[in-house]
Amino acid sequence: ARFYELVGEFSDKKIGKAYFDAYFYDRSSESITKESLQKSIRYLEKTVKTKNDEEALDYLATLYSETEEFLGFVYNNDILSTEKKLEQAIIYIDKYISYLDSIENTEDKKTEKIRALLIKVEANRRLKRFDEAEKILKNIPLKDINKTVKLDYDTLKEKVKSKNSEVIQYFPLQI
Repeated sequence: ARFYELVGEFSDKKIGKAYFDAYFYDRSSESITKESLQKSIRYLEKTVKTKNDEEALDYLATLYSETEEFLGFVYNNDILSTEKKLEQAIIYIDKYISYLDSIENTEDKKTEKIRALLIKVEANRRLKRFDEAEKILKNIPLKDINKTVKLDYDTLKEKVKSKNSEVIQYFPLQI
């Protein structure tokens, strides 16, 4: 990936994919892993901004779900203790939701979108943005809530209603 970057003759997609592969296959150090993740996202985002590339979108969706500022890590008070990181989580979740909206509508996609929305609710709840969290909850179609997300939905709904921003470590939703 670094070679592709230095040569300067490769597309953003090719560089992004090389960093994508490095992220998943080179776990030799935490700094390399983090750099690979960040650079892969950056190059692939540049790719999808210039053209609608479905393959690049798929890679991005995978990476967004891997970032520590995103998804299950929203629930971890030790990792996501700052407002800035929670704001970043919301940015990534919005990108992931946009990706889900761009692909074929299936039952699995509906569940994934609800899980993503619940994580966005959680981030807003932790930021004490209870009105925003409540608005998101109200826009989730009740008919689409299945058994796998029902408990999380009900728990978050109660916490938002009572304006409870307390954080307790628990196993997060997985997307």
